[in-house]
Amino acid sequence: MDALLKAGTLRLSLTFNPAHAQQKIASGDLPASSYSFGFREGMIGNVHFVTIPANANASAAAKVVANFLLSPDAQLRKADPVVWGDPSVLDPQKLPDGQREILQSRMPQDLPPVLAEPHAGWVNALEQEWLRRYGTH
Repeated sequence: MDALLKAGTLRLSLTFNPAHAQQKIASGDLPASSYSFGFREGMIGNVHFVTIPANANASAAAKVVANFLLSPDAQLRKADPVVWGDPSVLDPQKLPDGQREILQSRMPQDLPPVLAEPHAGWVNALEQEWLRRYGTH
């Protein structure tokens, strides 16, 4: 969809990442006039998960990697639009001033609140209603 947006075929695209436009501008995939927006009442958002299987051969090493991925340094790098441009899972208010300022500078400002995803028990009903209304996944 980004290529169609850049070509002017689309005037609007969809993403779960509020920093997607910043990242694509930094990589040259979208024009500098691109921006993120959301609905005033809020929008559904989610985060990435790191899973360690119960039968992992190196669970201690996997925990080291998972802890690194959650570290402020790794999260700040991930939030950099030149690197990935993906929101952090960290609460900026719990970071030291310098890290908080860097993290906040890498996220679009004035976006509406992120709403929690519906409980997993709703998935089947939502999919069925989607199919009824739109006929496809």
